[in-house]
Amino acid sequence: MLGNLMHMKYFIIIILCICALVFLYYENNLITVTEIIVKSPDLPDAFDGYKIVHLSDLHSSLFVFQPAMKADDISYDDDIKLLYAGPYVDYGPFKSSEPKLLENIPRYIFPYTDQRPFIKDGKTYLPLRLIFDILGYQVHWKKDDDSITIYNEQEKMILNTSTKTITAGDKVFDVPLLLMENRYFIPLRDFSKVTGDSIMWDGDTRTVIYVKKGSSFIKPSVTITKVEYKKGRYSAEVKCIIKNTSGEIIPQNKLVAVMDTVGGQSLTFATDFYRNRDKDISINELIPVSFFVDRETYKILIVGVYDRDSYLEGINFLVGDLP
Repeated sequence: MLGNLMHMKYFIIIILCICALVFLYYENNLITVTEIIVKSPDLPDAFDGYKIVHLSDLHSSLFVFQPAMKADDISYDDDIKLLYAGPYVDYGPFKSSEPKLLENIPRYIFPYTDQRPFIKDGKTYLPLRLIFDILGYQVHWKKDDDSITIYNEQEKMILNTSTKTITAGDKVFDVPLLLMENRYFIPLRDFSKVTGDSIMWDGDTRTVIYVKKGSSFIKPSVTITKVEYKKGRYSAEVKCIIKNTSGEIIPQNKLVAVMDTVGGQSLTFATDFYRNRDKDISINELIPVSFFVDRETYKILIVGVYDRDSYLEGINFLVGDLP
């Protein structure tokens, strides 16, 4: 009786060993990898000529190869401009007054050189953090975590950098993220589909017009038609051309450009940046202006004609000797 039990024990052990060998054979030889993501700038741009010799703990997990782009893979020669229309909280010159919520304020956005908008494969991209900051979202992002929580008082979204998806409520949206120099870039049009915002393209001035959901776009009487960047050691000089596209002569002292820095010392419109103090401005006349933008900041520039563009009346800035 004891001998039979011993034989049965050895038989079971042999069967288990055979099952284990069969499992290992199929696990190592017949597994099909359908999608791979690897977030590392040190990997080659393709796996051609390379052999994967070991994948630990793969099983049914998602392993994705996503080569990081290099800075010189992006061309900023397209002179793309970003005009954003949406709510803005105004604190007055040098935070001298109670905060006031202003609606439908169109403003041009000028980030530092490596955060400018660019076009790739027909899509306009901006850095994740920049677009979230412009649109008024808070961001919660832990190091080495693929999930980014994006939220404000009205909504919450989860962006997964591995699967390149955004989950908003019960809906999941695909977003073709780009990774460049440890910074993620997101296409504006794809993100606007998630938030319900509107986006337009002005081909004449090569301007992306982004309108926040619930806001209206009031077209300024003057337009920025050209932008050039000159990168310095700690800041970049931005040269712009403002064109009188109002169809009328702009009287002396009526052209106004107000600006300020976001991310630096100031968060309010401190003073007017430019006014035509010396002369009238004829139809289609070009006015050159320049300013500097520092790293990790961006400039807001609002242009318009005083007494014509209604959004200027709501901004509490120093008007100097305006009548």
